[in-house]
Amino acid sequence: MQLLADPAGAGAVWAADASGQFALPSAAPATVRVSAVGFAAAVFTTDTLPSGTVQLAPATYAIPQAVVTGQYGLRNDVDAVQPVQVLDRRAIDRVAAVTLRDVLATQTNLTLGYDGQIGSTVRMLGLSGQHVQVLVDGVPVIGRLDGNIDLDQLPLNAVERIEVIEGPMSVEYGSEAIAGTINLITRSTSSAPRAEVRAVAESIQRLTTSVQYATPIGKSTRLNGRASRLYFGGGNPPDRSGRELLWKPKEQLSASLGLAHDFGGLTWSVGADGMWETLWNDGPVEYVTTTVAIDDSLLGVYRTPVARDGVFTTRREVVRTDVEGEVGGMRVDGFASFTRYWRDRRTYSRDLVDLSREPLYAEGMNDTAEFRTWQSRASVVRPFGERLEASLGYDVSREVASGSRLGVDRPAMQQAALFGSLEWRPTPQIVVRPGVRAEYNAVFGAPVVPSLHVKWTRGSHAVRASYARGFRAPELKELYFRFVDFNHNIQGNPDLEAEFSNSFTASYTLRKLTDRALISPSIRLFHNEVVQLIDLALVDSETQSYTYINLGQVRTAGIGLGLERSGDRASWRVQATGVDRQTWFETDGTPEGNRSLQASASCDVRIPGEVVLTAQTNYAHNETIVQPDGSGGWAQATLSPITLVSLYAARSWLDGRLALTGGVDNLLGATTRTLSGETVGTGGIHSAAAGSQPVSLGRNFRFTLQFTF
Repeated sequence: MQLLADPAGAGAVWAADASGQFALPSAAPATVRVSAVGFAAAVFTTDTLPSGTVQLAPATYAIPQAVVTGQYGLRNDVDAVQPVQVLDRRAIDRVAAVTLRDVLATQTNLTLGYDGQIGSTVRMLGLSGQHVQVLVDGVPVIGRLDGNIDLDQLPLNAVERIEVIEGPMSVEYGSEAIAGTINLITRSTSSAPRAEVRAVAESIQRLTTSVQYATPIGKSTRLNGRASRLYFGGGNPPDRSGRELLWKPKEQLSASLGLAHDFGGLTWSVGADGMWETLWNDGPVEYVTTTVAIDDSLLGVYRTPVARDGVFTTRREVVRTDVEGEVGGMRVDGFASFTRYWRDRRTYSRDLVDLSREPLYAEGMNDTAEFRTWQSRASVVRPFGERLEASLGYDVSREVASGSRLGVDRPAMQQAALFGSLEWRPTPQIVVRPGVRAEYNAVFGAPVVPSLHVKWTRGSHAVRASYARGFRAPELKELYFRFVDFNHNIQGNPDLEAEFSNSFTASYTLRKLTDRALISPSIRLFHNEVVQLIDLALVDSETQSYTYINLGQVRTAGIGLGLERSGDRASWRVQATGVDRQTWFETDGTPEGNRSLQASASCDVRIPGEVVLTAQTNYAHNETIVQPDGSGGWAQATLSPITLVSLYAARSWLDGRLALTGGVDNLLGATTRTLSGETVGTGGIHSAAAGSQPVSLGRNFRFTLQFTF
């Protein structure tokens, strides 16, 4: 803490001693300003300066956010070379988010979709989910279906913050990080025992409960454990009825256990995480003719209602060990992990009279697919003086698959890469980070991937620019996996070629700090080119059978504008992103283009008495999805505009240990988005109703109760 006095126009500065006390010398009347990092400054005159203690109000809006994704050790979002958006625990709790999808739905730079079978999907900078790397504490999440990670399978009860990097990170994180990277950072263990219980109830029949506990063991060892259960009853939008639900019921259990130990400047940890999900897909009512003997001479003929129901079980289990810290003047960060992703389908014939069920053993009715992935990644950062740092690392993985739907016996994919970069500061205002990644792929020839990130700062101004080459080899699921169920008929294609891309981003940010708030306008530009983009293509319009193909080329370009005000009493944020997308379905064809807009506005108001009011609205216009054109080819269909509004209120007691949040999500009750274009009425890749895409179950009232011991 420091104290600044200005007697007779002459400035003087005093710093507090170890006990936080000042010895203010005798002087003429002066203006005194007391300030400390993380607190709002207090201004007095010498005759009004209170005796004893000077109480400062917290000003957390002025503290930069710590980030680790793609950084040379621990940095903050202001110093990072790439633009990093941090969604901290307050951003998660302000909308009572349960899964990753809930909180990402508030962001304009991300476009979310939903599939009743696969789950939620994400698009960034105009590119689909297969180009977005999703990490948990730096470890890639395994289990993509149709190229996407189901965001609803990533609960947030143990997440401390989410770091989102827009733009290419292919040198650091590999082939899936062309459009961007999303890293979920879990809570670290504190030096004192801590326990937390949390319950979330929603009117859409979703109930979530979670517990977590952390405690130190001795001076250098820490233990933590977490468990949660999510139950979703499923449902249909108001214009749809029947037992075949568009939003599938499911139960999701997750748990983790971790142990960390400090020694010699390093922290070594081991942990295990598991997610087990059961999804029920009830089929439509059908009638079968049944003949029953009434007596010796009379037979009764009845029409019995039956249904063909499916049960899908998904398991994702991860065992990992990590090491990080400093040794010998170098910073070390690495992990080794094993992930098992297991998906099972069982089909039953249910008698809707006596509710009995019998397994169906016909071909294609039951199957199991399993993917085992071994992965290790590590990097070492060494400084060379004050202006230069170098990073060198490796990234290796091996994936083996098994199951009847693969078409081949236990296919495998091995990849290995060496990557390195330099962070050079030729002047205090300029940072230059060139990088390169040399990769080996056992099936596809991989090129050398370069990147270049540049940052220039002057006072409160910051300009960033990035370029990266990208390479993405087809995954085993895209090559061999047959995904066939009531809504899908997707076949892998072993003849796929790898994707190649070039990505450019640039941004400008201003951080203007006043006595009451931090004002931050921003602008960002991006341009992506992807050649031989892997996507789905219609094979048979009658059976709606699809397979993966290489499209000619996709180009996306856009601009994003933002303005944010962060203060103690009130904070608000507005953002808008426009995207121009050009798609060549054939290499020598004519591109199909469209321009879309996403915008959002949010406001938080803090009322004395530990009350926070939150309003959030999101708008999307002219977004597209790829649909079959009815003649065996592809075309773009335009989604109708949508506006989502959320209102929440939060109140805490007992110094924040007891917290209650309540509000309404999707206030306007949006359920679907209609499609326009030549594809309307021809069905869709995953659409449950022709000419529409599901959005939600409608208006949702959500209440969260949390208690920390």
